[in-house]
Amino acid sequence: MYFRMGDPIRALTAQAIIGEIKRLDLLNNVKETGDYLYSGLEKISKRFPSRIQNLRGQGEGTFIAWDESSVPARDKFLGNMKKFGVNMGPTGDLSVRLRPMLVFGKQHADIFLESLEACLSSEG
Repeated sequence: MYFRMGDPIRALTAQAIIGEIKRLDLLNNVKETGDYLYSGLEKISKRFPSRIQNLRGQGEGTFIAWDESSVPARDKFLGNMKKFGVNMGPTGDLSVRLRPMLVFGKQHADIFLESLEACLSSEG
């Protein structure tokens, strides 16, 4: 019986990616940044409880989501965040999700949190 192991170039690419993840300690970065980001989102959610509902993802790195009050509010919010330079996406019926790259660090989280707060404040 023969087993195909895939394209050798893809295997080498995967090996190089894994090497960089280890070298740069990106999994630890995701954990630390995720904790930092979640804490910031909790604070903002207290200021805007009707806009950031059911915040989830604590302990899951930077993979964080929350619910908006309605689909129109969510869609308007996502469009407005683009005006602040942040590209986010919807998920499910009412949810907003964050799925940043592994190199997303605390400095990026600060920019995101500032933009989020400015966007929510501007929407009233």
